[in-house]
Parts: sequence; C-alpha cells; structure tokens
Amino acid sequence: MQYNRDLYVQTIQAMQRISDIKKRREDRFWENRMKLARVQKQTDIEKEVLIHGELLKDKGKKEELIERIKEREAVREEEKKVLRQSKGKMRI
Repeated sequence: MQYNRDLYVQTIQAMQRISDIKKRREDRFWENRMKLARVQKQTDIEKEVLIHGELLKDKGKKEELIERIKEREAVREEEKKVLRQSKGKMRI
C-alpha cells in the first residue's frame, strides 16, 4: 500500500474519536456503579442502626434515624403493593 497522507490523518482522527467514546463509556459505567454503591451503603447503614441502635450516644438522633428508616420501609412496601397490583391487572 502506498503512503496516503489523507488516509493517515483520517485514521488518527478515527482512533482519537474511538478513544473519546471509550473514555465516556467507562466514566458512565463507573458513575452507575457508584450510584448503586451509594444506595447499598445507605441500606447497610440503616440495617446497622436498626440492629445496634442502642450503641448510639445521642438518643434523639437515634430515634430520628429509626423513624426515618421505618418511613422509608413503609414507602417501599407501598410501592411493592402497587407493583403487585398492577402486575395482577396486566395478567387479566
């Protein structure tokens, strides 16, 4: 193959575009993983507070955290009920 400057420039530009796309995909993947990790970490903290809440020194803060956790659990249960009901209606 004979040297073609235009082809060389186009190849280099394409390689740079591919590199940019790859970097954006990696960043997006990492961000999504971190979102899930934050949710999991919060869930783990809530479980620890429920199990070992008596170890917290600030009783007011402890009660506040437990109340907030129970409210979230109630909301989650309601969402699950709605999903189950909507799935039941779809089957008919």
